[in-house]
Parts: sequence; C-alpha cells; structure tokens
Amino acid sequence: MHVYFGMPLSVRQLTKGRVDRCEYNLLPRDLPQRPSVETQECVSWLAQQVIRVQEQSSILSPWSLMACLVLQDHQNTDPAGEEREKGLSWELLTQRTLWLKGLAISFGARLDWPEQPPENQVMASSMALHRSVIRCHQGRVTLLEEEGPVGAGPFTTEEGVVRRARAVLMVAAYRNQALHVFIRPAMLALAIHTTRSSQRGELDTQLTER
Repeated sequence: MHVYFGMPLSVRQLTKGRVDRCEYNLLPRDLPQRPSVETQECVSWLAQQVIRVQEQSSILSPWSLMACLVLQDHQNTDPAGEEREKGLSWELLTQRTLWLKGLAISFGARLDWPEQPPENQVMASSMALHRSVIRCHQGRVTLLEEEGPVGAGPFTTEEGVVRRARAVLMVAAYRNQALHVFIRPAMLALAIHTTRSSQRGELDTQLTER
C-alpha cells in the first residue's frame, strides 16, 4: 500500500469568490444552522476537487485490478453451492486483468506494475500475498469460505453469504481503490448508450439525472 502526502490545500483560497464568509462572522459558531444552497454547492464542488487531487497521487497495484474481476465473478456465483464450476479460470483472469490494465492506463491511472517479471508471474505473486482470502485450485480462482462445523450438512443461502463475508469485504477494500479510475468513463458511456447521442447538452442531462 502506498501512502503519499501531497501539498496542503487551502479551503479559504479554493472557496474564494464562491462563499461569502463575512456573513458567518456575526453568528455564534455553537448554534446549529442549515447551510445555504450556495454553501452546499460549494462544499460539493470542493469535495470533487479534493477527490481529483487524491486521484492524481494514487497508485494502483495489480491486486486492485484483479479484485475488480474476482468480485464481479463472485456476484454471479450462487452462495448455496450449485453443482458447477465456481470462480474464474486462471487464464481468463489473466486475460481480463491485462485488458483492465491497458484500460486503466488509457484513462490516466498510475500502476505499480513491475516491468521485468512476466505478467502472469506478477499476478501470481500478488495473489500469493492475499492467500488468506483467495486461492487458485485446479486452475480456478475463488474466494475462500470460512469452514463450518465438522460433520455439518448442506448450508443454506444465508449461511453461504455469512461464510464469504470476510473475504468479500477484504477484497472489496482493494477493489474500491480502482473504482475511481473507471467511474467517470463508465457514466459517460452509459449516458451515450442511453441517449443514443453524442450531443453534450443531452449527455449533461443524463449525467445530472443519474
């Protein structure tokens, strides 16, 4: 995990000309008050600016990209355990991760991906570091489940969800590190697909509604 301490941001400078701070000088600070629409819009804009600054300094690991695909496959798996193969094949996971890697780079993401080792070796090393929540068995990658009592019978859907909760939450934490790279392009692609148009006015309307 990378920790980057960037340059401090001045809220006073960023909000200059957007919010009249003088009106708050005569109001007691301890009294609760509802912020104005202007203030709420400024806070929303400021939050987006801070996120953009954080994104510019963030670095993604191979495991973050792999986590996106592992969880996507997990959502299509029945926790009750049907008689079918579960998980992603290692070859398919490798292929999709490399595709996602190229997509992330094209969107301007920064990756901590070693250049010298083979790509499948980099992915295998990343998965080995998180072997407490994921495994590759007989060429298929699946999340680990908590083992039930010895001799217990088939478990229900609810029990299956609980057994996978720890692994899902841990993998989701890494998946969330990469989501910001794809959110805006995905929303734009969805708006274009919905409106069947590339006109900026129509796209802005769709994005605002969503």
